[in-house]
Amino acid sequence: MHKKEFIPISVEHKFFLDQYINEVLSSVKLCSNDVKYNDFIYVYNIIIDYHNQYKESGIADGHIYDLINIIPMNLSSAVQGFLSGVKNQRNKTKVEFHQEIVSKLGIDLYKKLETIKIYVE
Repeated sequence: MHKKEFIPISVEHKFFLDQYINEVLSSVKLCSNDVKYNDFIYVYNIIIDYHNQYKESGIADGHIYDLINIIPMNLSSAVQGFLSGVKNQRNKTKVEFHQEIVSKLGIDLYKKLETIKIYVE
């Protein structure tokens, strides 16, 4: 399945989110098979569509911080739920390791997103 691209609000936004998304998807890939990974990409694409529609609708103009947080909030919930769903006795240690990594990446991302300067035209 094809991974959709999000519409960034700035170069920093794109850079920070690209790093986070790549790491999250890497964890998903390492903890699942191709079918489950494609299932996750389907959910990922829904999150990206929601973000992009919010950005293009004009609603985001007055709610830019809501827009900035759509992908991290929804993707972190989706990945934790996904990893919990694929966890079993054989892969428990590996999946819990990736859950911890993804949690730390999310916290780091929020700290980075706070540094983005918003300029209203």
